[in-house]
Amino acid sequence: MLDRLDLEVGSNTSVLDVGDHEGRYALPLALRTRWVTVVEPSAALGDLLSTEAKEANINNISIVNGLWEEVEVDPAQVVLCAKVVCGVAALATFVIKLESHATDRVLILADMESPQAIFSPLWEAVHEEKQVNSPAIPEILGVLWESGIYPDSEMFEPTVGETAPNREAALPMLRQMFHVLADTEKDQRLQAIMDELVVQTPDGLAIKGAGLRRQGLISWRPGKSEPAK
Repeated sequence: MLDRLDLEVGSNTSVLDVGDHEGRYALPLALRTRWVTVVEPSAALGDLLSTEAKEANINNISIVNGLWEEVEVDPAQVVLCAKVVCGVAALATFVIKLESHATDRVLILADMESPQAIFSPLWEAVHEEKQVNSPAIPEILGVLWESGIYPDSEMFEPTVGETAPNREAALPMLRQMFHVLADTEKDQRLQAIMDELVVQTPDGLAIKGAGLRRQGLISWRPGKSEPAK
């Protein structure tokens, strides 16, 4: 992904990174560009990013704590949003604001399929409610088209999902994926169906049926969209 982003930025480029978490893209981008502004709703992750930037002697980065829908920031040449829109309720409003803050390019990195989709059959057994899968690239494209935005899209090489060396290591991984806290009633139900969730592979225990993970990049130039009817 960083190799691909190199094609979009240069030493004089300004970048607005929406929802970067701990700086997985913001920090390396800051080494390649003039300035990076990060909008991060989590104060704790914003503090972590600030600390990592200081330790790496990266000074051309600023952090704005708050929800993207609520903050006020200056536009940038490139607006990047990586693995964030899958959790947004008002997606159309969210991406239109992304476009309004980009002077050259909007970049959205997302999964081709909802990461939670493979858990659907067992989600109800843990949470006692049906799972609603988050949007992935097909749904995001649909929202963009309805908003009069017709972007470019490209896929990256598929990658192998996360594995664990043993059952003990797999449990924390499953808790995170199922959004379950340890030593709770839901945790007990999760452990009861663990054998239905994992399978032994040459690389270790993996989520059953997970297959390869496919990611893609959606991009467009602002002002090239058509008004919604």
